[in-house]
Formats: sequence, C-alpha cells, structure tokens
Amino acid sequence: MHILVFFFLLCCTSAALTQSKQSSASEVITVMDFVRTHKGKEAEARYFYENNWLVFRKEALKSRFIARYQLLSVKDSSADYDTILITHYSDSTQFAAIEKRFTEVMKQIQPQGLKLLNSLKPREMTTIVRSIEGKSVYFGATQNK
Repeated sequence: MHILVFFFLLCCTSAALTQSKQSSASEVITVMDFVRTHKGKEAEARYFYENNWLVFRKEALKSRFIARYQLLSVKDSSADYDTILITHYSDSTQFAAIEKRFTEVMKQIQPQGLKLLNSLKPREMTTIVRSIEGKSVYFGATQNK
C-alpha cells in the first residue's frame, strides 16, 4: 500500500513539474506599483528602497523566488507618480507563493524589521497610486554583444 501511495505522489509531482516547465515560458507575470513620494520625504523613500525593497528583491532573485526586478524614477512632472516598482515572476506558481516567500526573506535578512530613516513608515513617505498586474504577451531578452 505504501508503495502505491509513493508511486501516485511521484507521478503527480512529475506531471506538475512537466506542466510548470511547459507553461512558464509564456506566463511571465509582472507587477508594477506606481508610487508617489510625499513632498519633502524623498531621502526617506530612497533610504527605504535601497535598504529594504532592493535588498529583499536581490535575495528573492538569488533564491529564485522572482525572475527580475526594476525600480524606475519618473521625470514626468504631469504624472501622479514619481517611481515605478516592477517585479517579474516566472509563472503563476512563483507569483502565488510570493507573499509567504517575501515574509521568509524579510525575517531572514532583517529579523528586527524594516530599516527606516527617521522612523517614518512607508505609508508616511509614499503612496501607491495604482498597482497593475499583467501577463506578458511578448517578452524579449537583451542581447549581449
């Protein structure tokens, strides 16, 4: 009986891994947060991004929890945001597990909590104007010359 259960689990795992490999190439999920920094809080926001957001994503990338990340500074004065935080996930499985995985990364790297300048919490220095989640239809890679 134990052998049958083991064989069944082995077959299910193998099928799931095969399905994941087949679908992952076309399932890149991207999350973009459009952020407005509160006036006069630019130094605090930059400190937060460099000492938290960036550190956590570097570790998540190294651990293969995410596919890539990017922080864009926007110079368009007519926009209602000045920063775009972008995180790419290889597939829906990776994306679905991200909250748990980022919690693990955060506890591992900074068990005492977020590193903050002047004790300002993220919501006291920034506002997420909108957050967009999408699946890539076309996705190109840069070519090294």
